[in-house]
Amino acid sequence: MKRIKQNTLQMNDLWIYAVCLAAMILLNFVGDAYEPISIALLFAMLMNDFSVIASCLTYLLSGLFAFEESALNVLGYAVSALFLLFAFLLSKRFGRKVKAEGIAYAAVALSPYVILFQDHDYAVLDFSPLLQRVLFAGVILLLIAMFTVGLKALLFKTFRCRLKSEESLFIAVMGVLLGLGLVKIAGNYTYTGVALLITLLAAYTFKNYEAVPFAVIAALPTVLTQWSALPMACFTVFSMISVFFSREGKILSAIGCFLSYVAASFLNGLYEMSAPDIVFTLLSGLAPCLIFCLLPNALFKKADEQIKAYRERQLPRIAINRNRAIVGEQLFEISSLFRQIEGTFFTIGENASLQETLEKTTRNVKNEMCSTCEKRQDCENASVQDAIEKLVNIGCAKGKVTLIDLPKEIATHCPDASGLLFAVNKELRSAKKIIEENEVAESGRALLAEQAHGISEVLKNIALDQSRPLTGYTEREKDLADALAKKGISSSEILLYGEEDNLTLSLTVFGKYEASEILSVVSKVFGVDFVLSEKIPISHDKFSYVLRKHTLFDAMFGVASRTKEGESVCGDTHTVIKIDERRFLVALADGSGSGERAREVSDATLSLLESFYRAKMPSDTILSTVNKLLTFSGDDSFSCLDIACVNLDSGEVDVVKLGAPLGFIFSGQEIRILENESLPIGTVENIHPTTLKTKMAENDVLVFLSDGVSAAFPSSVELFEFLKDFTPLNPQKLADDLLGEALARYGGVAKDDMTVVAVRLFAPVK
Repeated sequence: MKRIKQNTLQMNDLWIYAVCLAAMILLNFVGDAYEPISIALLFAMLMNDFSVIASCLTYLLSGLFAFEESALNVLGYAVSALFLLFAFLLSKRFGRKVKAEGIAYAAVALSPYVILFQDHDYAVLDFSPLLQRVLFAGVILLLIAMFTVGLKALLFKTFRCRLKSEESLFIAVMGVLLGLGLVKIAGNYTYTGVALLITLLAAYTFKNYEAVPFAVIAALPTVLTQWSALPMACFTVFSMISVFFSREGKILSAIGCFLSYVAASFLNGLYEMSAPDIVFTLLSGLAPCLIFCLLPNALFKKADEQIKAYRERQLPRIAINRNRAIVGEQLFEISSLFRQIEGTFFTIGENASLQETLEKTTRNVKNEMCSTCEKRQDCENASVQDAIEKLVNIGCAKGKVTLIDLPKEIATHCPDASGLLFAVNKELRSAKKIIEENEVAESGRALLAEQAHGISEVLKNIALDQSRPLTGYTEREKDLADALAKKGISSSEILLYGEEDNLTLSLTVFGKYEASEILSVVSKVFGVDFVLSEKIPISHDKFSYVLRKHTLFDAMFGVASRTKEGESVCGDTHTVIKIDERRFLVALADGSGSGERAREVSDATLSLLESFYRAKMPSDTILSTVNKLLTFSGDDSFSCLDIACVNLDSGEVDVVKLGAPLGFIFSGQEIRILENESLPIGTVENIHPTTLKTKMAENDVLVFLSDGVSAAFPSSVELFEFLKDFTPLNPQKLADDLLGEALARYGGVAKDDMTVVAVRLFAPVK
């Protein structure tokens, strides 16, 4: 509701004052002698910046009904209105907001009631009418404070933010007093119809048991006039039945409410009433139900949107998004730092090139042998100096020089050719050491640069993910809360976030429930299967659940291995690691040779791969880094490597092969071959792995072999012929049978380390 302009009565505000006039009339009928309870609403309007003139005029009009009791009563209304009109206009004239002095204004405004109103003796109050009016004035003064707070909350806070408990109480008091006035004016039948309509509206709007307090408050005027708690119990039942049927539509909700009303009336003695009373009783239940059914759905839709906006906890979502954005910005900065480090490794501290080293070697030889030689000038004329440079180049290529490498110019003119050869070889040894050190340093810089690049990419990806705000799914969160409530599961907080294909749901639940109960409701609401990721206890009966969307596939594995005859350990190593909720990696490494050393190499290779893949570094950085680390060992350590990264949502598979034998994918009646065209990892510094992208469907099986298995078959054709007759539903049986066949072809003796890894995708049972 827009804020009322001060001292101005606009035409589009007339309905507000019309509602206030009706409310004041009802309030004036609460007592038996037209006591000015409506002055509480007048004062609340003035304190909340309603038009002073329009408010006082509205109050004066509501007081005209008191003429039936006495003209002095009307005069009392007029004096109070004039006093408040003068007091508030004077305050506004001086630009002052009425605050604490308002208590004095209210007390003075109530004095005409005490002094002028006609005596009315209340039998329950055993003292003089004057003292009775003083007591009533005190009650009205208390109501003024309540109405001022309640009206402000009603106008400016309802459905905008959560009300304080006292604000809700004061609004309820206002509602009960208005109900009492309506009972006095229109009678119990009419008020019962109004209360039932309020009950139905609250039930259908909230669609949960938050509507029950509205029914209880609506029943209170009847409770107070009949001095019986039975109406409150009946209206509580009406509300609960209406809520129960509210999800099925307005008509069923109205029918449920009407039938429960008829049943309650029958139990309350309907059959003993006179015919007119029976008709009026039934009409007081039927009329509000019919009116409720005829109300347009757009009205309820608008109310529903208001309630959603009121219920939605925006601050936690905003705080989460803000924190995510801050973390994302920081990660971007750190990512940029590592990118700068990567560039620095390539731009500063560069080592001398090979050509510079050769030139330095040539200068050192000339300085040692020629600088003091008496025939230096003759050698220069005979191009001996150029020949020395050629000799150094030859020596660099061969590693050292001998007599047969001497150019003709040196052999003919140099007086100390043997000494020159000695000097060249000495300098070449020093140069070779420098070149090797430069190469190691260059490789080290390249390795560190690649690591900086990998870390930068990882941080950048995390930053992008963190900077993306949580998607709002408030409508679906509300649907889930309602569905859980229907199953008797009480949830206080629900947060759905992530992309549509990778949703995560967090919810807080009161009570101890089986995860399957919650998962069943969640999966039904969203139309997809969820799985429990975490269950976090908050207290003994309060838990936070983290649920994730179920993947399309799951996987089962089979591994068969045999150690080479005469060795204590197998040089093959395999691993399966979970990269994230929706991807896993399977790898098989075959270390060079067999035994302990081969095992160490394959273990080291897979340990590095696991660590890098868990850190989600780029694949090219991972393979390059692991390769460099293995080549640094300098002892011909290498591994044949098979890697497959499998997406359990789509079945997409990224395959990397480095020196490994053929791999296979069983897909229905077809066998797809995964070939390799690259060297094993660790053989040369710069490798070019064979990479393949493929896709697996339900019941497809991926098979990796070590060369100990493939070598048992004379050719890949024979291996293929053996495999084509398999029906690989059980990956473990496939691995065992393939290893058994390879051993049989070896004559039962394992001539090398032998390993088979099989992975089958399957659709999990729902």
